[in-house]
Amino acid sequence: MSELRGKNSAPSGNSLLSTEVPEVRNANGTRVAMVRAEHGGSTLIGNRKAIKKMSRTNTCSPNKSCGSCNTSDKCDAQTQQQHIKERLSDRLASIRHRLIVMSGKGGVGKSTVAANLAVALAESGHRVGILDGDVHGPNIPKMLGLEGASPEVGPAGLLPLQASANLKVMSIAFLLPDSDTPVAWRGPMKHTLFQQFLSDVDWGELDYLVVDLPPGTGDEPMSIAQILGPPLWAIIVTTPQDVALLDSRKSVVFAKSLEMNLLGIIENMSGLICPHCAGKIDLFKAGGGERASRDLAVPFLGAIPIDPSIVLAGDAGIPLISFDSGSDISEVFRELASRTDRVLNNGKGPLQFAVADNLSQIETKRRSKHMLSKIVAVPSMHPGGLDAMRSGHFGHCDAFTLVHLENGEVRDVSVVKNGAHQQGGCQAPVNLLHQSGADALIVGGIGMRPLMGFRQVGIDVYYGPEGETVKAVIDHLLEGRLELIAENQVCGGGQF
Repeated sequence: MSELRGKNSAPSGNSLLSTEVPEVRNANGTRVAMVRAEHGGSTLIGNRKAIKKMSRTNTCSPNKSCGSCNTSDKCDAQTQQQHIKERLSDRLASIRHRLIVMSGKGGVGKSTVAANLAVALAESGHRVGILDGDVHGPNIPKMLGLEGASPEVGPAGLLPLQASANLKVMSIAFLLPDSDTPVAWRGPMKHTLFQQFLSDVDWGELDYLVVDLPPGTGDEPMSIAQILGPPLWAIIVTTPQDVALLDSRKSVVFAKSLEMNLLGIIENMSGLICPHCAGKIDLFKAGGGERASRDLAVPFLGAIPIDPSIVLAGDAGIPLISFDSGSDISEVFRELASRTDRVLNNGKGPLQFAVADNLSQIETKRRSKHMLSKIVAVPSMHPGGLDAMRSGHFGHCDAFTLVHLENGEVRDVSVVKNGAHQQGGCQAPVNLLHQSGADALIVGGIGMRPLMGFRQVGIDVYYGPEGETVKAVIDHLLEGRLELIAENQVCGGGQF
């Protein structure tokens, strides 16, 4: 293992100032890496092309960078810069796709999206690297279970840490004395660090390099965009509230101005689905990301709800899709990775609405699970019961079959007769089913007024297939195949 030391090392808890930069040393104490601000700084391991050119004059040591070469003082700053550019070009030629994840504001879950997207791509067999581009708040090592780890030095450069067989990770956190040490660097040093992370780290052959950027449109995003160059793809992460959207919109304009290819916007923390009643609570409002995507002509990638398991997974150092691989949100990340792979390999979009309806799917699925121990009403033809055919219109049905479910099994069935339908008499069936203790209703169609009426008394309304028995419809519900009716799906185009 390499030993991490600092030049003018500060005690634990102090900041790494511009004169106090991290070094990587071999076990024998030989310096192999250092970041300097002057003229782009020194670097780690040289590439074959640069070494071959310099070896003709016997001024460069094989397999060493300017930073570790004993004869680097014979090369002027301009020559060293040329070596850096050549090494960078060689490294980037081995990376098939470059993808950055950014946000206009901190605390929106950008690192969570970047980490889980990278893991999902690696799960599918791709060779993936993730670069933690947040110099001042590197969180990727913690989220991937690599906190406190140190990199080793190989024959071709600093070796990234392995989070899994197909996932390599590099972060400044690996080069700091401890997790409490802040980095107080200005732009030139950060730019040099990124150059070294991309030119002097032995990434090997990669299908994807995912870069988790710090929030905003400052030094780090500009440096990464400049160093990586085109083609560069970007995902913008936001939360639904207006304050976050103000900054996320700036990120979109920023990405466009640097000629990045925009995969789209993800609306994270888009509501909380209650674990008790499965109802949706819009903690930070909802729909802001989709509105911004329309206004800015950028694809909308979908909405991801708040889920306590994401917090637990991150703190445990296990990506969510590994921590809870069968969860609904894990499937969202896998779908996002699958669609991303298809778009980047085709070289064109759109990715629009790849997972745009995932929130309603998650909500429907969880509510279906919640219905495992509830009373479900199904409009039925005479005489009602499990073998009766479902009626096409709840207002004109002969009866309502009430199916009492317990732990996903039918425990009891009862039938209540529907009263004579009267024009505008939408409240009668609402009152009838409410008094009967129904928790859900399955219909073939419904108007806005009765839909609002059922919602007000806590009855969920689902679309059910035509021409099937009550039992078949209940089976569809328990399998999570029925969808809740939204306002824009009602009869009459959503008008009262």
